[in-house]
Amino acid sequence: MEPITEILASGLIAWLASIAAWTGYLLVSGKIRLLEMLAKDCNERSVICPERVASLMATLFVAGYLISLCCSLDITPDPETKLITMPDIPESLLVLLATSKSFYLTGKFIR
Repeated sequence: MEPITEILASGLIAWLASIAAWTGYLLVSGKIRLLEMLAKDCNERSVICPERVASLMATLFVAGYLISLCCSLDITPDPETKLITMPDIPESLLVLLATSKSFYLTGKFIR
């Protein structure tokens, strides 16, 4: 891999890691309240909506799977085209995302 590609890849990984660390810090410090993301109403009697929890968990699972998939790939370019391609997303993950988002939207319409 060329040096500029390695620098850009390292910079992208560092940027994504810093965003994840900052978001984690804000969640732990209480500046981002997780209850407000998962509840229907943001007051003292908030009820956590199961469709929001399912949507969040599915999104985190798919993101983690794709990150681990990308980290385990061999990123040598194709000799003919000199391009590096993204991995194919498994159909089961697309079904999982579509199902969780459908569950979320159905819950929004019902309430």
